[in-house]
Amino acid sequence: MGRKLTPAKVARAKPAARAYSIGDGRGSRGLFLRVLPSGTRNWWQAVNFAGRQISVGLGGYPAVSLDEARDLAYANYLDVRKGVDPRRNRRPATRRLCGRVSAGQATLAQCLDAVIALRRPHWKNPRVSERHWRGSVAHAGDLLARPVAGITAQDALAIVVPLTASHPSVAANIRSRLGEACRWAVVQGLRAGNPFDEIKVLMPRPGGGGHRRALPWRDVPDAIEAFASLGGSWAVKGLAMQFAVLCAARPAEAFGATWDEVDFGAKAWRIPARRMKAGQQHQVPLGGAALAVLAEAEGHRRNGLVFPAPRGGTMDSTRAGETMRRAGIEGADAHGFRSSFADWAAESAGAPDDLIDRCLAHARRSQVTASYIRTSQYGLRVPLMESWGAFCAGG
Repeated sequence: MGRKLTPAKVARAKPAARAYSIGDGRGSRGLFLRVLPSGTRNWWQAVNFAGRQISVGLGGYPAVSLDEARDLAYANYLDVRKGVDPRRNRRPATRRLCGRVSAGQATLAQCLDAVIALRRPHWKNPRVSERHWRGSVAHAGDLLARPVAGITAQDALAIVVPLTASHPSVAANIRSRLGEACRWAVVQGLRAGNPFDEIKVLMPRPGGGGHRRALPWRDVPDAIEAFASLGGSWAVKGLAMQFAVLCAARPAEAFGATWDEVDFGAKAWRIPARRMKAGQQHQVPLGGAALAVLAEAEGHRRNGLVFPAPRGGTMDSTRAGETMRRAGIEGADAHGFRSSFADWAAESAGAPDDLIDRCLAHARRSQVTASYIRTSQYGLRVPLMESWGAFCAGG
């Protein structure tokens, strides 16, 4: 068995290219620290319950200290001995925080834990959503460990403004999610106002009027070629990004694609309503370039997924940004390729706005138009998507 963890060792745990775990040594009751590439550190416990091993989340570090994680692990150990499922109550941070409100000891990270605990039952994929939330605020650094009562608007500005120019989406997530943590603190009587709301009027506006940063449409064929050149563990991610671009789909829709959604006979990809932002099924015509990507993806087929993660599960769509950086594509967001398609369709193909909206599965821009056009305009979308694929492929 390894040596016991110490507070200093936990604090020094640095992110690596891949996630890794550090066990708490002999007598730890299965306690370990999981360190993600984003820098997020979470406590987990591996226990045997009802004849199988399960993992129980104990909260994030530094919101949950080493001593607190050990206490929680021991409490779960006692529950298991009594035949009680330790996963029955997944809100340890909220329970601890309630005992500290009167003493004014709550940190910003603990308030964030409480918000996550409240949101978790409503998320479609709680584990992935929680990882997104924690990873998105990692840039806040030491601010997370500070008492929420003492955080000022100047502190919020110091974190958010430098990121606005270089990583606007990260800055927006930090302001939104830490702002929600502070609003929770206001409701609990921990502070008088929300510093992340106060800085809204002082925030510099990113270029593009708040839209996703997009590549000029003439540069998209080069991006497709860059994705196609990725090899090794990045090959499947490169295929997923090519498919997303060729179908003008959101990265999450492409990364979660399954083979049973693909109809090769009809040359169509039918995305179920549960995976669509608008909650309605969307059918995408598959042109020759998109079908070629699927043919290459056949060699990676696993668990019914078109673009499986290395271990066989659904690939995390947050990898889209990493894939772009790996391919050397700068100055644009993965989601921005949809804007590139819209610009191409309008400027090069001369497509009307409503047809472009149907390709993107957007709501109607005009209620009047919606009342007259009730079809998906699939027949008109087929040649448009074929032309887009041919353009992207350099044809």
